[in-house]
Amino acid sequence: MESSVPVPMPDNKDASHNHIGALPVDPVVAVGIIDKAPGEISKAIMTLPWTVARKENVIKSELLKALITMTPVREPVLRANRFWTNKQLHEQLSKVISNAESAIIQTVGRVPTQKCKPCSKDLGPWTQCVVIDDMGHLIKACGNCHWRKKDSRCDFCRSAPLPSPQRAEDNELLLTVPSIPVATATAVPLTTTQHPVFDAEKETLYGRNHLLEAQVRRLEAQILVHCAHIRTLEDNQFLLEDSCQLIRAASRKNSRFVKGEIDDLATILRCNRMTLTKDRNCMDVSDNE
Repeated sequence: MESSVPVPMPDNKDASHNHIGALPVDPVVAVGIIDKAPGEISKAIMTLPWTVARKENVIKSELLKALITMTPVREPVLRANRFWTNKQLHEQLSKVISNAESAIIQTVGRVPTQKCKPCSKDLGPWTQCVVIDDMGHLIKACGNCHWRKKDSRCDFCRSAPLPSPQRAEDNELLLTVPSIPVATATAVPLTTTQHPVFDAEKETLYGRNHLLEAQVRRLEAQILVHCAHIRTLEDNQFLLEDSCQLIRAASRKNSRFVKGEIDDLATILRCNRMTLTKDRNCMDVSDNE
C-alpha cells in the first residue's frame, strides 16, 4: 500500500512525463573510477526525480521508502564502457523503478568483501558490486543485478542473508549471560515388542522410501542442469541487450557501419529468447513429472 513519505523536492522541473526533476548538468557523472565521495549526483538521485519512483510525495515502492532514509556514502559511478551523459543516465533511471532503486543502492549501500559472479563479468552499469544489509525481506541482490530486475542471477539471492556488523554491545551481552545448570535425569530403558507383520510392512515402506528418494535425487539433478542452462542463457541475453544498446548509440555517429551488426544481434537475441522459453517449458514438464 502506498503511503506518503516526505521527499526533498527538486528545484528544476523537466518537461518529460517521466520526470519530476532532472540530474544536474555539472558535474558530469563519474565513469570508470573505483569510488567517489557523495556529491551533486547522489544528492539529486536521493530526491527521486522520476514519476516511476513517486507521485508527488507518495513513494511507489517499500524498498525506496527504506533506501531514502539512509545516508549517501558515494557517487554512483558508471563502468568505463558506459558513455552516458547525465541526461542519458537520467533517461535510463526513469524507465523502470528497479533502475531507480539500483542507483540508490549504489549510493547508500556497502561494498561486500567478494563481489558476485555477474559483477565479476562486468554485467550491470556500475563499477562496484554494492549490497544493502538487513533488508532481506525487500532486497537481496546487489545494485548491478537489480538493474532491469535481474535479481535472480545474483549470488547474494542464492546465498544466506548478509550478516550485519556485530556491535560491541552484543559481545558484552554474550559475555555477561549467566550459565544455566543442566538438569540431570536417569535414563529409562525402553522396551519394544517384536511383531512379524509390522516388521514386514516396515521393510516394504523402507524399500519404497529408498525408491522415492532416488527419483527425487534424479529430478533434482535434472532441475540443476536446467537452471544452470537458463542462467547461462539469461547472462547471454543481458550481454546481447547491452551490446545492442552500445551499437545503437554508436550508430548515431556511423549508421552505415553498424546497421548490419544491429540486425545480426537482434536475430541472435530472438533465437536466445526462443531457446530460453523452450528450456523453461522442459523444466516445467520435469517438475510436473
